[in-house]
Amino acid sequence: MLFASHYGTPEPWTLLLPALRQPGTWLQRRVGLALLYFGLTALPFAWVMGSGPAGRGGAALLMLWGTALLIMIVLARYAFYPSAVLVRLTQGAVLALSVLAAGHPVYPALLAVAFFGLIWKSRQRLSTFRHD
Repeated sequence: MLFASHYGTPEPWTLLLPALRQPGTWLQRRVGLALLYFGLTALPFAWVMGSGPAGRGGAALLMLWGTALLIMIVLARYAFYPSAVLVRLTQGAVLALSVLAAGHPVYPALLAVAFFGLIWKSRQRLSTFRHD
C-alpha cells in the first residue's frame, strides 16, 4: 500500500521515450526495479514474521501476495497511461481484489484475469505512443 502512492502518478511522456522502442522489455525493467525495492524493504519483515508464530509458510505467502500486488500496481500505471484518475481507480480495484481474494473462491480467478489483462493493456497502451 505504501508503494501504491508512489506508482500512482504517471510520468511525463518524454520520460517514456526508451519504452517506445521495446515496451515489453521496458515494462520488465520497471517491474524488476519495483520488485527489487520491495524485496529490500519487505525481506527483513518477512524474516521476523517467518521466525514467529506465522512460520515460513505464512511469510512466503505474504511475500507472494505482496509481489503479485506490486506487479499489478506497476502494470496498472501504464495500462491507462496519461490518465491519473483511471490509473488510481485501477490500482484501487486491484488492491480491493487482492484483499478480497482470501474471502471467496471467485476473487482469485478475477485477480488472475486482471493480472493478464493488465499485462496486455499496458503493452498495448505503451505501443500506441510509438511513432516509427
